[in-house]
Amino acid sequence: MELAQRYSYAALLVLSLALLVVGGLILRPFVPALVWALVLAILTQPIYERCRRRLGDSFGAGVTVLATVLFVGLPLTVVGTFLYLQILDALQAIGSQSTSTRNSFQVVLDGVTKALAPLLRALGQEDFSLTDWVASNRQMLMEAVRQPLGQAAVGAGKGVFTAVVALLTLFFLLRDGGRLREPAVELSPLTPAQTESLFQRIGQTVRAVFVGIVLVAIVQGLAAGVGYFVAGVPNPVVWTLVTIVLCAIPLLGSPLVYVPLGVTLITQGRPLAGVLLMAYGFAVVSNIDNVLRPFIIGAQTNLHPMAVFFSLLGGVFLLGPVGLMAGPMVLTVALCLADALREARREATAA
Repeated sequence: MELAQRYSYAALLVLSLALLVVGGLILRPFVPALVWALVLAILTQPIYERCRRRLGDSFGAGVTVLATVLFVGLPLTVVGTFLYLQILDALQAIGSQSTSTRNSFQVVLDGVTKALAPLLRALGQEDFSLTDWVASNRQMLMEAVRQPLGQAAVGAGKGVFTAVVALLTLFFLLRDGGRLREPAVELSPLTPAQTESLFQRIGQTVRAVFVGIVLVAIVQGLAAGVGYFVAGVPNPVVWTLVTIVLCAIPLLGSPLVYVPLGVTLITQGRPLAGVLLMAYGFAVVSNIDNVLRPFIIGAQTNLHPMAVFFSLLGGVFLLGPVGLMAGPMVLTVALCLADALREARREATAA
């Protein structure tokens, strides 16, 4: 009888592991959508609670999802479409054979060459001309730019699909999340108190990352605004606000503003100002988030800044933009499990 029980337990364990593996493979394509849905559910929970008290569970969840689309999804879609069209137009302009386009593009290249002339002389490259180099490598450059644009178009299609799945999942998480909490606590290998603490820490981490993204975007935008003002960019306040908005979008950010502005300054006959603005952007503005964000998030979650730094970068490399949220969440879960193991070990030692 004891042998039969062991066989049953072993068979159940093997079957459970097989189902977990198969289930993980099935859900693997939807991991970014599920993570986004979980993050949005945590951030919009206060809004949903207000809507639920007035409209009920289903209508409250529907209104919350609609508000998320209007205030988050729609602006991001508009900005992403606009940026893609701008890049496509720039690519077509570079490849154009019209005299006006060639002259405008040549002004930019000549301006960059002039601004870099002291450095080129120090390197012994006095005869180097960026215009001649681009002319001799035009076909290679065109191919090098077309391929990323094609990949970006495919990525945009996947992004739309991911957004639709995330919003559908968000609706059910908001509506049914309360009913799923108790079974999750029962199935957790941790004690109920430890599981509830884990849920609270995950929520705290998501909110801390969100606050960190917003604060760092403001700091980056203001730092970029100083560069715009010093370089003499027209309407620096407007471009500062645009930079703040773009810096809040993972994997986009300030280069989409200061690089075109720098090129514009070069075409206007101010090559030194344009090159220095782009150099300042790459050296200072674009590195602010790598320095500040781990400290801001770590201060709110009691996590070490270096651990937050690696979790942020590792999450982005693994999952893309949603990795900014997923990385710290995984770190939080790992630390909670480590605390549970340490507590269990202390109890076993004391016994």
